[in-house]
This record gives sequence, C-alpha cells and structure tokens, in this order.
Amino acid sequence: MKLIIAIIRPEKLADVKKELNEASINLMTVINSIGSGRQKG
Repeated sequence: MKLIIAIIRPEKLADVKKELNEASINLMTVINSIGSGRQKG
C-alpha cells in the first residue's frame, strides 16, 4: 500500500478523479483548503 498526497486545483478535480478511476483507484479523501504559506501579496 502506498500513500499519495497531492494538491490539485478545484477545476481539475473531476479530471483527476476520472483518471484515477480508470487506473482502478477508487478511494480518496478530498479536503478543501484556503491559502497556504506565509507569503504576502
């Protein structure tokens, strides 16, 4: 078993889900996040 962590833009999520389904990967956890890092501007 392997753990894959990916940050995916919301508009690409449907495409990623489709490709993972075709690769027989059916389980995933999706968490929304807002902002990251300490950068300003």
